[in-house]
Amino acid sequence: MAIITPVSSSKVLPFAQYCDTFSDTAISTDENVEHCLHKWICADNEYRCLTGQCIPFVWLCDGEWDCSDASDEQRLLLQVGNFTDKHNQLVLDFTKIWTSCYDRYKEQPFANLCNITIEYPCLLANVDNPLNFTLNPPCIELERIGDGRIDCLGKIDERNLFRCDSDVLG
Repeated sequence: MAIITPVSSSKVLPFAQYCDTFSDTAISTDENVEHCLHKWICADNEYRCLTGQCIPFVWLCDGEWDCSDASDEQRLLLQVGNFTDKHNQLVLDFTKIWTSCYDRYKEQPFANLCNITIEYPCLLANVDNPLNFTLNPPCIELERIGDGRIDCLGKIDERNLFRCDSDVLG
């Protein structure tokens, strides 16, 4: 199955490139949040990210952000007691997955300075002295991961967002 993009009727995308977090069209129509979040249907062996993307269960808490908002990794820790996605409720043992994620991320750098169930540890961008932890604690709210705003040095809180300003790739 392919999708013809509104940008150019001659450009056709393979179905797998729709809602994959990579902008394949000049105005990102293939990553439209409204369509990706509300219209994407995940298979029974897939996890639905908070963004609506579908990923295989085996990718949950494997140390790599497969969801652009990290909802398969650190941001999954936010969902305890608020695991509302009906698809995921039906197919997952959430307590087991949450515990596995917590165990993995409690050992990451700066985790002892942050509450990893609600915060992501990183050196802050846009501050005068990111190493002064008294003034600039190395923590951001998990909701700020993948929000399009750079909060951490090295853009690590936005590492899975890719934008192309041109139709020319390569």
